[in-house]
Amino acid sequence: MAKKRTTEQIKNSWPKWKQSGFDLCWSFDWRLGCGKKDAALAWDQWIDSEELSTTAVNAAKKYCTSAKGSSYLAGMAPWINQNRWENELPEPRREQAPVNETMCKKCGNPATIRYLRLCVRCYTDAHSTIHYMGQDRPFTEVLAITLADMGMAYREGESRDDWTDRCRLEFFRLAKSGLFESGRNMASKNTSAKRQKRSAPTANLTNSPDATKACAICHETKPLNFFYGDKSIPGGRQSICRKCRADSPKNEQQYDRGSYSPQDVPCDDCEHKRKCARFRLGCAAYDKWTATGRANDLPKNPDRHAA
Repeated sequence: MAKKRTTEQIKNSWPKWKQSGFDLCWSFDWRLGCGKKDAALAWDQWIDSEELSTTAVNAAKKYCTSAKGSSYLAGMAPWINQNRWENELPEPRREQAPVNETMCKKCGNPATIRYLRLCVRCYTDAHSTIHYMGQDRPFTEVLAITLADMGMAYREGESRDDWTDRCRLEFFRLAKSGLFESGRNMASKNTSAKRQKRSAPTANLTNSPDATKACAICHETKPLNFFYGDKSIPGGRQSICRKCRADSPKNEQQYDRGSYSPQDVPCDDCEHKRKCARFRLGCAAYDKWTATGRANDLPKNPDRHAA
C-alpha cells in the first residue's frame, strides 16, 4: 500500500526550480475550491523539466489574467492534467471604463429614465408615438407638422433660443387674440356648459304646463309634476312616476319584466361598450332605454357625455 504524503512532503522531493515554479503558478487567481495537494500531484506528474516549468508558468499567468472573473475559469489541477499550456490562449481581457448610469447615453444630459439611461428628450425622440391621420407616428414628427401648420416651424439657420422665443411670442399673440385658450379656462367653461346643459331641460320642462312623460312601469303619460326631479339624468325627471315608486316593494325601482329585462340593454352587443364605460359617453339608444325601459332601434353612436 502506497504511503500517503502531504503537500510539503511532495514539494520537498523536488528540485529548486520545480518548487519555485509551482509556488509561482499557485499564486495566480485560479478557480475557488481547487485543492493545493491535487495541484502538487499534477505538477509532479507532468512537469519534468525546467523549460517546461517556465512555459507552464507563463501560460498559466496569461490564462488566469484573461479568464479572471469568468465562470469558465478552471482550477490549477485540471488545467495541468489537461496540458492546457499547449492551447492557443486568448488575448487578456481589457478593463472597460465604468458606465455612468445617471447620464443619458445619447446626449450626456442627466438621465430621467434610469433603466434605459435616457433623458426625456431622447426618450421622446426614440419611443413616443401618437395616433395621427389614421396611423401611429413619432411624436416629434406630429409636433413638426402641427407647428408648420401654425407658422411656427423651425427655420434654416435659426438658433434654438431664437426659435423658442419666436414660438413663445406667437403663442402669446394667439392667446391674446382669443384663437385658443389655456387649459384652465377651457376646463372652467366646459364645466359651466355642462351645468347649464344639465339644468336647462329641468327648468324648461318644469315651467311648461303641457309637458308630459310616460312612466316606465305603468306606461301612462302623466304631467311632469307626477315624477320626482333628478338632474343627473336627461330630461331632469325620473322615469318612474310617484305612484308606482310608492307602490313598489321597499320603495325600490321595479320594472315590468315583460317590457324591461337585462337582455334589452342596448350596450350588451355594442362595439362602443368599453369606450362609453371609460369616458362616460351616451347615445340615443341608451337615453331612450333609460327613459322607457324598453329596447329600441335608435343608432348606437356615442355623441355625448352621459349625465
